[in-house]
Amino acid sequence: MLDLSRLTFISSLGLSMCINARNRAKAIKAKTIVFGLNAELMSLFKMVKLDRVFHMATTPAELEKALAR
Repeated sequence: MLDLSRLTFISSLGLSMCINARNRAKAIKAKTIVFGLNAELMSLFKMVKLDRVFHMATTPAELEKALAR
């Protein structure tokens, strides 16, 4: 799980690190959940289609549900 709830900005390097973490998790058949994005960062993830790559959780309830799967 990537808890990004404290971020207000993410650079292209940060996005690359998120993708790298996802690829490493996928290699061991684990899923990567992004949690806590603010509205601006959620828009960015959607704009670059990363919402299709990651499991997204915006609330603790959604996170709990995603972790249970």
